[in-house]
Amino acid sequence: MYNVLIVEDHDRLREQLGNFYEQEGYKVTTAACGEEGMEKLAREKFAIVVSDVKMPGIDGFQLARHIREKYPDTDVILITAFGNIRQAVEAMKLGASEYVTKPFQPEAIRLVSE
Repeated sequence: MYNVLIVEDHDRLREQLGNFYEQEGYKVTTAACGEEGMEKLAREKFAIVVSDVKMPGIDGFQLARHIREKYPDTDVILITAFGNIRQAVEAMKLGASEYVTKPFQPEAIRLVSE
């Protein structure tokens, strides 16, 4: 069973993503902000981190950079409601496996998580 960490500041989306990954057979851990996500990364190993880009404090790009430096085997999926090509390129440079724009269907996350 793979562990997934969901870092999302909006409660409803964090819950929806958690439910989706649990139904897919993942062990889910959630964090409401980048700082909390970093704390959980320090305590537990995750196969995948799904993170929102725009969050107060540590944003998704900073979190992705931290993951690449400290946990290079962890896949990163960045999600955003404010997607553009420049941000997508930046996400890939930081080592994100995928960059998904909101709103999205669960099937989109399933495809990038396989």
